Amino acid sequence: MIDKVKFKEMFAYYDKEVVAEVIDDFISEYEVRLREIREAIEMRDAEMIRQSSHSFKGMSGTFMDPVPHMLSGELESLAKGNEFTGMPETYSRLVKAADELAEELKMVRRDYVS
Repeated sequence: MIDKVKFKEMFAYYDKEVVAEVIDDFISEYEVRLREIREAIEMRDAEMIRQSSHSFKGMSGTFMDPVPHMLSGELESLAKGNEFTGMPETYSRLVKAADELAEELKMVRRDYVS
């Protein structure tokens, strides 16, 4: 769940159109990024998992929702240690959290369009 106070503080000095565009970018790209993580897990490519998870952590962290950020960080840490056990479960939780974030952002976006 987005921390709306922190979200508003983060984007307080941005034009509404810019905020809407940042939200649109996440919504249009997050499934592709998640697919990259899933494929890397399937290939057991620790470096790709680490990179993709790190990227998603930053991307989701922008929106002040701690759950996708935390889960991405968990995947990144597991990959750094070449620990593949638990990755599929963590990934599944990340997908659910990211989908929820995307739905919430669609509602938040309404406040930023004319």
